[in-house]
Amino acid sequence: MAEAGNGKEAVDHYAQYRPTAVTVDLVMPGYDGIYAMREIFALDPDAQVIVVSAIRHKSLLKDAFRLGAIDFVVKPFDQNALLRALEQLAPCAEPIAASQGSETLGRSNSWGG
Repeated sequence: MAEAGNGKEAVDHYAQYRPTAVTVDLVMPGYDGIYAMREIFALDPDAQVIVVSAIRHKSLLKDAFRLGAIDFVVKPFDQNALLRALEQLAPCAEPIAASQGSETLGRSNSWGG
C-alpha cells in the first residue's frame, strides 16, 4: 500500500506497485485526479479506480466515470462505505484490513491515493 500527495505521484506509484485497486481524490495539488486517472488507464486499461472525493461537481464526476472509474465514495466517508466499494472489486479475495487514523484503507496489495 502506498499514498500519493498529487496526481503525478499517484501515477508513479501505480506504475511501480501495480495494485489491485486505486482510490483517487479528484482535487489534489499540481496534477489532479482526472490527470492521474488518464495516465493510470494509459498504463493499464483494466485498472480498478474508485474516486474518493468531497467534490461533487457533476462534470468532474462524469469525466471520472467516462474515463473508467468504477465507484464514487463521498468524503468525509464512513470506512464501511469504502470497504464495501473495495470488496465489490473482488468479493472472493482476502479480507480488507482497515487501518486507523488518516492511513489508507485497502487490501495488502492495494494502493490508495
